[in-house]
Amino acid sequence: MLLSELPFEILSKIADILINEDKASCTLVCKRWKFPFQDSLWKNIEVKSMEQLTSICDIVKHSTNGLSFSLAIQNLYFTSWCTITDLLQSNILQVLPNLKHLNLGDISFKTFDTEISIYGGPWKSLVSLEFQVCSTREETSQSILVEFLTQFPNLHDLNIFPCFPHTSIYFDVGNINTIHKYLSRLRSIKGAFTFPTICQSDIQTIPKAIPAYSLTSLDIHILNLNSLWLYYQWLWYFSYKYPNLRTLTLKALCETDESIIKEYNIKKGSLLRPATTLFPHLETVEFNTEDFTKWSHTVLWDLLCQSNAPIKNLRCWARYRTYEEGALEKVIRQLVQSFSKTLETMSVEGYLFFGTENIVKLEISYCPRLVELEITDNGSYIELDNLLDNCIALSRLKFSNGKLNIGSDPHEKPAYHGLNILELSYVTVNTAVFSYLSFRCRSLEYMYLNRPKICDSISDETKRLYIDMSYTNFKVLRLDHIYCYSSDRLMDKNTAINLILLSQVNSDRLSNGTRQSEDIVSVVKHLSWFHVFYGLNHTFDSAPKVRKLSEQEVCITTEYYQNFRFRESTGIQESMRSMNGQTLKSNWKADLCRGYAEMRCGNIKNYCVPLL
Repeated sequence: MLLSELPFEILSKIADILINEDKASCTLVCKRWKFPFQDSLWKNIEVKSMEQLTSICDIVKHSTNGLSFSLAIQNLYFTSWCTITDLLQSNILQVLPNLKHLNLGDISFKTFDTEISIYGGPWKSLVSLEFQVCSTREETSQSILVEFLTQFPNLHDLNIFPCFPHTSIYFDVGNINTIHKYLSRLRSIKGAFTFPTICQSDIQTIPKAIPAYSLTSLDIHILNLNSLWLYYQWLWYFSYKYPNLRTLTLKALCETDESIIKEYNIKKGSLLRPATTLFPHLETVEFNTEDFTKWSHTVLWDLLCQSNAPIKNLRCWARYRTYEEGALEKVIRQLVQSFSKTLETMSVEGYLFFGTENIVKLEISYCPRLVELEITDNGSYIELDNLLDNCIALSRLKFSNGKLNIGSDPHEKPAYHGLNILELSYVTVNTAVFSYLSFRCRSLEYMYLNRPKICDSISDETKRLYIDMSYTNFKVLRLDHIYCYSSDRLMDKNTAINLILLSQVNSDRLSNGTRQSEDIVSVVKHLSWFHVFYGLNHTFDSAPKVRKLSEQEVCITTEYYQNFRFRESTGIQESMRSMNGQTLKSNWKADLCRGYAEMRCGNIKNYCVPLL
């Protein structure tokens, strides 16, 4: 088949993946190619000014030559500021009967004397609407906004935000009811809103709210700052208004003091206990708070943890520094206990800085369905053996800014575990953890280590810090600036080990699950030697860097340790070192007497060690 004979459908698919310049060129190839590529050119239109919008309207109205531009345009994007008056008077919505997606950019809903309906609405083709409101909060502006929204009866997705920090989009229960009355097919709402406090008399009517069954996704940023009670009220309302909700994303900017907390504790008991499960179909919850206390968390989980909702996916950002020890750990423990039967993925991201003296233990209770766990920046330590025992289906673990160890009494013959991906960043970990991990998790194929502190005592016989992962066959191993220390109590410049050997075992002898001696040397292949040093590329630049040893340096290093030269090195003068314990690249031999760290794996298909 010649290119000129390709069917219209195939040419249209090709056109959709090309940039506009290439589409324009293709329209000139032959007569058969003109219409599919021209159609694709007009499918997505960007409006940079109101003058351009007027020109588009004129072209559409007078389009000929076999192509109706009015039907071709499906997506319209505004990159210029406009008003509701400009938009309606342009008649753009009337001349585009096939418009599916409309992004108005920044738009103002100022006082408007004429009813919107006289401009030809409702417009039934639109399924997605997005814009940012520029006008300040005025009652007339809000009524115009609501009236405008009701003109799109087949809308599925609504995305609206205030344009500036000082502006707000004010919605009350009446506004929401009006919107859903006219937009019966609305599936998703995303935006930032200011809500009023629901009066006590209206609270009693919330369980009788007319449900909006079509809505399954709610992503809102509540801009009210001073009322925990308001947060709780509106979550309570949403649980009845949106019974088919499957995804809830909530961002909080709540500020709390003793009076606000007292009000919340007193009033929350006034709500009626539900006879049925709240949010009966809710599966995914994301929560982001910038509150400096734990209370905004409390509001959300007070309701959800009692809801019996079948939540599968939890994601929580806690952007606060709490003075209450272990506050975030308590939140995590509460969440896991409440949703242990259904939870499949969980991510908790904190914003905490900690010292090893006040690090808090994080305990994860039995959670048989959990497959992905991500704990970031919450100042805790995890006992790996207990985690694997309680999360038997865990496939991916990501942990940062904490400590990973094994319990004081791990099982001698633990059940094998299916952990497949491990990501550790800025984590303190003992070599025994890697040995335990390798023996128990035979399915581990991907490991990413980013600036971990690996510690243990070194052998007096070999001068080696041994990281035994000889049961593990990696598809991908990434070692990004790993730091090793010859002491698990004092990790400083005096105990830093700066020579690192990556090796693998060229045998399948370990696949039967029996522990073997680490001293079988004949089947071990040295892949690479690395040196951690510091350079003086910039003023005050003492951050550790990594380089690969040359062949000659490798020979010197292996000969040094194989012939036990370190036993003769007691009189070597110590080199100048950085605050992290590294010396200059040219003084690398001064690190020989400190010993080396070896990470020995079963097999490594691909490995990456970022240099410098």
